[in-house]
Amino acid sequence: SPELPVVLFYPMPSTAGIVHLIAYTFAGRSPKAWFSQTPVPSRFANEVGLKYLALASAARAVGLSLPRPEFANIHDPQNLAAWLQINCSQGAIISTFPGSALHLVRSAETAGIKLPSLVFILGGEPLTLKKRACLEKKGHFVIPWFGTVEMGRVAVGCLRPGAPDDMHLLTDRFAVVQNEKRPLGHQSQMPLLFTSLLPAIHKFHLNTESGDAGVLEYRDCGCPWGKLGLHLHVHSLQSFEKLNLEGMTFPMEPLLYLLDDLLPEKFGGIPADYQFHEEEGEDGLTRLIVVINPDLDIDEAGVVNSVIAAIKAAKPALTPMTDLLAQAEAVVVKRQHPQMTQSGKINLLQRRPQKEI
Repeated sequence: SPELPVVLFYPMPSTAGIVHLIAYTFAGRSPKAWFSQTPVPSRFANEVGLKYLALASAARAVGLSLPRPEFANIHDPQNLAAWLQINCSQGAIISTFPGSALHLVRSAETAGIKLPSLVFILGGEPLTLKKRACLEKKGHFVIPWFGTVEMGRVAVGCLRPGAPDDMHLLTDRFAVVQNEKRPLGHQSQMPLLFTSLLPAIHKFHLNTESGDAGVLEYRDCGCPWGKLGLHLHVHSLQSFEKLNLEGMTFPMEPLLYLLDDLLPEKFGGIPADYQFHEEEGEDGLTRLIVVINPDLDIDEAGVVNSVIAAIKAAKPALTPMTDLLAQAEAVVVKRQHPQMTQSGKINLLQRRPQKEI
């Protein structure tokens, strides 16, 4: 709705936050507020602060006002919930990650804050059936999107979805095919290959594999996107190259280093005593479970700290955002024997099927 204010709930600094700030402003919908899951640096404390200050100054020069980011603890963003209750009685559009949306709704409920009906624009991690249901049963509306840093926006949420993350592929920008030699999950979920169609795109792609798998289908849903001719849908998206937690993507390499070297060396045991599980809890939040042989006498808090530290060290540019993993308790230890495949292998990362609700 054009009357609803736009609110950003992204870390500052982050690519997602800056990109959406610029995109909404160019669309004539300058965000009314920006809440950050991480502490906001001083205006002149670092390069990012200076860049934001320059961006805000340029906006003021043409008569626009950009919101100053305000810290809202990811584990309990009560100040964001209270702000929405006071300033957005008719509702708001919240652009954020699925996990952050769930934290917001849970925090408001715990604090007794009645949220208005919100429209959540969600990307950055898979939108599962449970995540969507947890938000919709509280009276909120959910619209997913899919994109990458290299390609920008690739798909937008269907307004008459046939799946939790049903989206219209932007076939005016990209041609999309599947790598049929590598099925995942079920037979029709396969890696996606993209070819760019617009000559003005900043980077040319020719059958580029994004590291994501999904199901493609043509469907005339009758929603406004379909009426524009976007009949190719994608759903059941899942990254097979990276781990997704709290809206962030992480490479698999640090996990391999943790299992093969760091954890056995630091805490004892052998690599086969450890395994990672990506699980979705009853609250809809996705967590990285560190499975450890129960026979080991181990410092569980030390393991969690070591896992988070290794992820940070693997990609220093993500350090401010990886602080969210500790705040959101996204890494958890579980004492059980690592699971084997039918062929007797112990995989690095065990992804569990989504639970039906």
